[in-house]
Amino acid sequence: MYFTRDVATGVGEHVMIGSMRYGIRWSEALFMKALFMYSPHLTNRGILYDGSVERRLVYTPEGGDVYPLRPDTVMFGFSERSSPAAIDHFAELVFAHAGVENVIVVVMPRENTAIHLDMMFTQVDRQLCIVYPPHVIGPERLPVLLRRKGQAQLREMPRVFAALAECGLPMEPIFCGGTKRAMQEREQWASGCNFLALRPGAVASCARSEATLREMERTGFPIGSGDALLTGQHRIADDERAVITFQGSELVRGGGGPRCMTWPIERDDAWG
Repeated sequence: MYFTRDVATGVGEHVMIGSMRYGIRWSEALFMKALFMYSPHLTNRGILYDGSVERRLVYTPEGGDVYPLRPDTVMFGFSERSSPAAIDHFAELVFAHAGVENVIVVVMPRENTAIHLDMMFTQVDRQLCIVYPPHVIGPERLPVLLRRKGQAQLREMPRVFAALAECGLPMEPIFCGGTKRAMQEREQWASGCNFLALRPGAVASCARSEATLREMERTGFPIGSGDALLTGQHRIADDERAVITFQGSELVRGGGGPRCMTWPIERDDAWG
């Protein structure tokens, strides 16, 4: 249960249990299913997709490729871990049962560092996201498809930001690794894009992504350590942007960051 976000995800009040690409992780799906079915502390409106009983290799959705951006909009990553058939099936489920109106699909590269969508993109505020620039902006950008509820076909979009804008979610990018390609590659490899949003504008990050954190500071996100926050030396106002860092150099060597290692179980809709 190291990377809990891989194994399951929440869409609205429903839960998706992943069908893991590698069989050695099947027991993790069983654990998550048991938690959300039987724990009185984890009530939900039901398991939307139960990957623990799935045995077809062409149906492998993993939670790191499912990114709910808003109650009516979900982004999926078509990666080495999540198959097209599973994405199509899951899109039908969220359209029918979870109040979703828009599905954006990002076609991921076949690279060891591109494990899941949240290794290339995470949202850090209502209109700001951390991205790995080569795969989002410029000539190497990844193919992006948009599907609306009631439409059978996916429509190709020129870039991910065009798809977001069409869904009423205009966003601006912050570059993982800054402006230098070598640093972008280095920090993306160390999960530099993988931020955990605690609320819009307040996020957690591994302290080792120094160039990315400098970009966050330039965008108006003061940096503070988790130790200082826990001891009361550092405080964050409700309307203040902030990055909370932790010493996670050894953790991210496993192939994921703070978003991968968490599973939010409650959301305050007042944050939007």
